[in-house]
Amino acid sequence: MRCDRENHGGALSVRCLPSPRGPTRQSWQRLRGTAVATYLLALTVVTGCERSPKPVGEAPVAAQGVRIAIVGAYENDPRWPGIRGGAERFLTGVPSLVGDFAAPPQETSDSLKATVAKILERRPSAVCLHVADVETARAASELVLSSQIVLVTLGERLDDVRVTRQVSIDWPGGAELLGENLTRIAAGRKSYLLVHDRGRTPMATRNYQRFTAAAQGQYGVTLLQEEEAVSPEPATQRIAELLGRFSHAGLLVTLNADAWLRARAGWQRDLRALNREFRFVALSSAPTLWARLGTPEAP
Repeated sequence: MRCDRENHGGALSVRCLPSPRGPTRQSWQRLRGTAVATYLLALTVVTGCERSPKPVGEAPVAAQGVRIAIVGAYENDPRWPGIRGGAERFLTGVPSLVGDFAAPPQETSDSLKATVAKILERRPSAVCLHVADVETARAASELVLSSQIVLVTLGERLDDVRVTRQVSIDWPGGAELLGENLTRIAAGRKSYLLVHDRGRTPMATRNYQRFTAAAQGQYGVTLLQEEEAVSPEPATQRIAELLGRFSHAGLLVTLNADAWLRARAGWQRDLRALNREFRFVALSSAPTLWARLGTPEAP
């Protein structure tokens, strides 16, 4: 609000007009509502893609027809179908929001930046960006932030105070919980194998440390061998080698699920030929693995 004082023959009058700069109260409410709605959308995605949309009546909701862009890390990311599906289900229950979905064709910084630039042409009020790798997402996030658009990140944390909200999964806590329940998960099996990606990222290292510290207290199951694999291709090789070498191992633990998510068709059946009775457990929330449970591939 801008107020001008005017003197008319000794009579003072004050005229107040809306300031041409800065947001009005209504625009702040709209911005806050958009930020809250985008945050709830991202939270719904990570807490369970199969759940019903969470009502947002208790929180400020964006005005009718507000556009939110949901951007995946890359098209072939095995997590992208679950993220998109969870977001679509959320938006179905919030008719005031309109969702735009996009994911870059390649897992590179330039590809992600180009995808974000294109979706910004649709003038969204907020962007929900899946950050699989901080450095890869940095240029794309800067593009959003420099446009003064609400940014909510999903996944890895960007160290930028301009990011409105960050939604992530407590992977180290999940790894510790997995280690603490190893005997129960083994269900009578007495030995396990471990494939991990320690050293790939600081998060991967913390996952390994928290898991092993908890698993050491599980006296009902014994670690036979552990192998390090920092990408899906070596991981599939390590898994096959371990199951071939230890054909009677009862449990296979992988602290990164990418090998299972990107495996070729029939790969798990080939593993069953090496070790018929093994059970595998992966540190993952990817719903694409759930449908295989109880099948010949994942009994």
